[in-house]
Amino acid sequence: MADKKYHIIEQIQNSLKSTTDFPAMSHTISLVSKQASLGSDTSITELTNTILNDFALTNKLLKIVNTVFFIRFQHEGRISTVSKAVHILGYMQVRNSAISLMLFENLQNKSMAMELKDTFIITLLSSTIAKELSKTLNFDNIEEAFICSMFHNLGRLLVTFYLPKHKREIKEIIRNNRADEFTATRHVLGLTYEELGITFAKEWHFSDEILYTMQRKTDKELPKPTTKLDMLLCITSFSNKLCSVLNKENLSSVEIHNHVSSLINDFEHCFKISEDTLNNILESSILEIEGYANEFSMDIRKIPFLKKMILFLNGSQVREPEGETIFESIEITEEKRDNYLDVDGIKLLNHTNNSFAEESSDNPDTILARGIQEIGSFLLGDFSFNEVLRMALEVMFRGMTFQRVFICIRKTKEQIMEGRFGFGKDVDEIARNFRFPISRSSEDVFNMALSQESDILVDDVNDMRIKPRIPKWYRELVDAETFILLPVIVMRTPLGLIYADKKYANEIEIPPQRLSYLKTLRNQSILAIKQRM
Repeated sequence: MADKKYHIIEQIQNSLKSTTDFPAMSHTISLVSKQASLGSDTSITELTNTILNDFALTNKLLKIVNTVFFIRFQHEGRISTVSKAVHILGYMQVRNSAISLMLFENLQNKSMAMELKDTFIITLLSSTIAKELSKTLNFDNIEEAFICSMFHNLGRLLVTFYLPKHKREIKEIIRNNRADEFTATRHVLGLTYEELGITFAKEWHFSDEILYTMQRKTDKELPKPTTKLDMLLCITSFSNKLCSVLNKENLSSVEIHNHVSSLINDFEHCFKISEDTLNNILESSILEIEGYANEFSMDIRKIPFLKKMILFLNGSQVREPEGETIFESIEITEEKRDNYLDVDGIKLLNHTNNSFAEESSDNPDTILARGIQEIGSFLLGDFSFNEVLRMALEVMFRGMTFQRVFICIRKTKEQIMEGRFGFGKDVDEIARNFRFPISRSSEDVFNMALSQESDILVDDVNDMRIKPRIPKWYRELVDAETFILLPVIVMRTPLGLIYADKKYANEIEIPPQRLSYLKTLRNQSILAIKQRM
């Protein structure tokens, strides 16, 4: 049994190394396990940088934050930078959106079996239910409930994705009434879904909250919540068990209702909730998922689990009728959509906003122009200096597809310029060690940019004409062969320096229009400094 267990773990580990398909893993794992304080500048910059390093995820995230789900935040118009999305929506909401989007991106791009799509939809729905339930119960840790519920069934997700034959064997054993899921998984895998999920969660350094709520306890084993962690466990367990109940095969709506009522009673020692309230939570949750899916051209009406959900909410038989499609047998009323999309008295009947999708482009001029417009409107309101700088750097990074971009700031009481924050490859480490003394007598290219107030492009650091002007500390620190420098000068005093690079010589091309955009972004940063002063 032990050999089988280790073989299964090794098999999944090898699959993870050879593919990046599994959602919310390789790239967003750091988002889940961030330990930085939510209000710190570092945590926001790290989050933004992690998202920006995935071009597809960046575009999808900007697309989703411009849907009607977030319309109440958009008094200043369309959001075109991740930095502003983080500022407006908050750290947790952007993180949750990113993870949700990676789920849907995976569903859209990979030709999956329907069972796999069903598993992912159930996972996302349980997370959304946990979030909505937390709101209803006035539980403070709403976003943690979302994340914890999403990873509650990590083991099942891994097996469904990487070991489909094993998953089918487990289902076959259960279907033939030879064993329950616990026994079936131990027989086939050598360990349970719970044990498998916790094994990988520890390997990926998930938070203690996620690890704690991955425990699969019976209703009687669940503690009466006296701490936030125990309440988190209760909410996570309830949302996942509810989805399991709703996913039972060949049951009528009456039978499902009886199971749901029983589940509510079983959790009375954790919290009290009525069936009507729970139905409202389910409706809100399924509409939110439908909104996500519509934005990414995914037909959720073909997902078996959601068919059952909609039938249940409409009080129909959960068994699919013969001779007609599932959606021909029920009526999804416009009133439900109407109520859901009522924003400050304005009813938005179509909650798919395709205009942004059509306009969204990776064209550098478009990204740069939109960014300048967004920062311009941002400067008219209340803002912090770091927020403006972060947005300007992000627009440069995306628009010019730099390897990295960051800003250096002069120390208050010393004539030293030192790197602060930015975006791109190894940017934290490089910016932290990027520092040089400010000297008008120095002939290096960095001081030349500051003393002459000149924007500089170095095409090739190994060009014999420029080589003497590239200091030794730079060559030892940075692997880039080409870079640009945009000095930040206020009242003839150098206060900062924007640095951006690419890996290979002559790789940076800046047509006149884009140079104008870059200068404008730098000047907007200067304006922010002046207003602050």
